[in-house]
Amino acid sequence: MRRSSILSVAALALLLVGAPTTALAAERPVDDTPPLTAAADGTVTTRVLVQLPSGDFEPAQPGEAVLRLYSAGFSDGSVVATFSSGADGVITATVAPGDYFLEFASTDPRTFPVHEWYTNQRYSDSALALTIGDGASINLGNQALELRELDSTRVAGADRFATAVAVSQRAFPVVGAGVDVVVVNGNSFADALSAGPLANDVNGSLLLVSSTTIPEVTRAEIERLNPTSIYIVGGTGVVSSAIEEQLRPYAANPNFVYRLAGADRYATSRAVVQQIGPGINNLMIATGRNFPDALSAVPAANAFGRGALLLVDGTRTSLDGATRTLLNARSAADFWVVGGAGAVSAPLVADIQTIAPVVRLSGADRYATSQAVAFQFFVQADEAYLANGGGFADALAAGPAAADAGAPVYLTRQTCIPTVIYDDILAVFANRIILVGGTGVLTNGVATFTEC
Repeated sequence: MRRSSILSVAALALLLVGAPTTALAAERPVDDTPPLTAAADGTVTTRVLVQLPSGDFEPAQPGEAVLRLYSAGFSDGSVVATFSSGADGVITATVAPGDYFLEFASTDPRTFPVHEWYTNQRYSDSALALTIGDGASINLGNQALELRELDSTRVAGADRFATAVAVSQRAFPVVGAGVDVVVVNGNSFADALSAGPLANDVNGSLLLVSSTTIPEVTRAEIERLNPTSIYIVGGTGVVSSAIEEQLRPYAANPNFVYRLAGADRYATSRAVVQQIGPGINNLMIATGRNFPDALSAVPAANAFGRGALLLVDGTRTSLDGATRTLLNARSAADFWVVGGAGAVSAPLVADIQTIAPVVRLSGADRYATSQAVAFQFFVQADEAYLANGGGFADALAAGPAAADAGAPVYLTRQTCIPTVIYDDILAVFANRIILVGGTGVLTNGVATFTEC
């Protein structure tokens, strides 16, 4: 008989009555791990000093300085916690353990709004993360916020044509430098909107003419720039054949005057995008029925590599064949729709998304939309351009120059700066504000940073 089939009497007894309790107890593992306890909050203490116009540093007034904490690795700008200054500018923050980025800011009325990142950094991308351990108590000592000198420079002429020339002269100060020129009708926005990225692509200047004449100030600027090539954007109904012929002597070769045009504003826009070529990193898409959203898109298009601006009929619910073909050929680019659903319809954006992913940048109005574009593309900038959002000409001329400087173009009101724009200017820490247009377009209220 096989041994495996035999059960001893003792084994059978254990099966029937169970093992002794002492034996079972000995086999159980002993859990001697202490019970878990919640991590204790850490404390950060600092004192914020602000520099006064006299040059002296004094503690921030109670409630006038803040410490904002962001979780390490933040990308959406969300604030984890905000703490305000108390007596003698002291701020005490109590937060859960973790890694944080710290931003110190002050709106102390004795000085202009200032801010900086830990440790003494101007921009968030160079800030250091602070690790707050379980129950840690950290004293950062004094945080000295230096006086911020925000000044405005006005670039303007007697009219829109002269203002465009003033922008060109600021961007290209060297006489006879061989700077190419892009020419558009300064009285009509439809064909002109797509021209800004073209000017950037040829490292050129954007100048304005009327449909039938070249203003003398524009003619003199073209002669000063001594261009190799000149590009006209728009058909002969927009910029006449007579102007085209008048421009030929200013190019290095009479054959180096090129016209980019189509049957309508959308076809002209496609012609400009095709001229820029296939190697586009950012393709901005905006309605061609109005101008505000497209104006802010021009410097953004060239913020990272090569860009272009495509106009579409924002009221459509699907793409026309020519636009679909163009987008398919450039599906490797990042697609950005500038403007809300009232400008570019949701069904049209959905149709574009069948070709490539789309990110919509928009705000409650034209000013907030320009801020949304700036927030996405210009996290930091030494300067920023302000143009009247009620017209197109000055912002149109400013676009290529702003792109060349790595600066946003904000749309603003005639007499004051909308709060959403004002706050973003402070956030990017721009020190030089370029006002485009005379006092009839942007009053001294804008020049002195009056908020509205």
